[in-house]
Amino acid sequence: MFKRLLIAVDGSDHSARAVEKAIESIAPELSEVYVEVVYATNSAQPKSNRLSEHELYIKQQNEEEILQPAVERLSAEGVRVEKVVLHGDPAAAISEYANEYEFDCVVVGSRGLNPLQKMVIGSVSRKIVEQIRHPVLVVK
Repeated sequence: MFKRLLIAVDGSDHSARAVEKAIESIAPELSEVYVEVVYATNSAQPKSNRLSEHELYIKQQNEEEILQPAVERLSAEGVRVEKVVLHGDPAAAISEYANEYEFDCVVVGSRGLNPLQKMVIGSVSRKIVEQIRHPVLVVK
């Protein structure tokens, strides 16, 4: 039984399916589970002296928009949820964060890249599976 999950989201349909599969996986004890919804942005962490207040506000709003659907869906089921934004390469940032804490499972969506795309750009979900010490559920 999973009690502590990390769900990686990026605002795509694939991550929405990952949230739904996570809900299925933890039912019927939804209220007993703690979930961290994580979004890893590919940019370096902004320094406030480089970005104007308006630019920083827009960046934070975009991050919030990506996290909010997953948070609302999980909260509607009675799941305790925390939002986390990471900065850097998504696979590396998520893997490092997941390995730093004790999760029963990490849930991530798969984009379904074709073989050439996988070879050229690599798969974030594949990298996560290789780098994380915890069980990983990849949802297609």
